[in-house]
Amino acid sequence: MRRREQGRFIHKLQIVLKELRETVYWLRLSQRSGLIGADEPLLEQARSLTNIIAKSIITAKQNKQRNE
Repeated sequence: MRRREQGRFIHKLQIVLKELRETVYWLRLSQRSGLIGADEPLLEQARSLTNIIAKSIITAKQNKQRNE
């Protein structure tokens, strides 16, 4: 992957991470408000995706540095 493409890829992953964090916030708020149940799997799935994307960003940045 070329450096410019890697930068774009990282940027898009960072946007995804921001959106996931916002989703986790709203799911937690909905849970506390009683709008969704405490056992709602969506919150755990969103947290798992947040961890995966965060690790992907770290890996992509490391790969970009290696290729420079």
